[in-house]
Amino acid sequence: MSLRGERGQVVPAALALVMLVIAVAGVLVDALHLVSVRHRAYRVAADAALQGARAGADYGAYLTGGAIRLNPTTARDRALDVVAREAPLWGLDDYTVDVVVLPDGGTVVGFPPHPNAQQVGGTTWTADAPAVGVYLEVRVTPLLLGWFNGNAPITVHAFAGAQLEQEE
Repeated sequence: MSLRGERGQVVPAALALVMLVIAVAGVLVDALHLVSVRHRAYRVAADAALQGARAGADYGAYLTGGAIRLNPTTARDRALDVVAREAPLWGLDDYTVDVVVLPDGGTVVGFPPHPNAQQVGGTTWTADAPAVGVYLEVRVTPLLLGWFNGNAPITVHAFAGAQLEQEE
């Protein structure tokens, strides 16, 4: 049994295997990075919605009418301030934000604008009580997959809402 015709076959096979391992590692690193960015964006959106709802609570409406409402301007401004302050702390630099305030609760069709933003999917947001919704769209440059997509940013979507509790 002669191996003379098989010489040099190990090097190309090893090179192909190394390239495959690098590609798989790149996909894993970028996938985990995107999951991490989505988690951070969700945390910022959730905190902004919660603080916006707290700041916008109109207790005067409760005292005079028996039902708590949200001051839309105060709630929106507070949510935007929280995003502007916290996003850079979480490493979210290239983002857009949209805040919707439902002073009495209700439904908004087309918000959030992307179905992957909500954890349950869909582009309709419904709140049974006064609520603040925060949508973040974060653009992420892939670390290793940029070789394949020309370093085009990948967009991550996150949405969180907070509503005030109403007593029955």
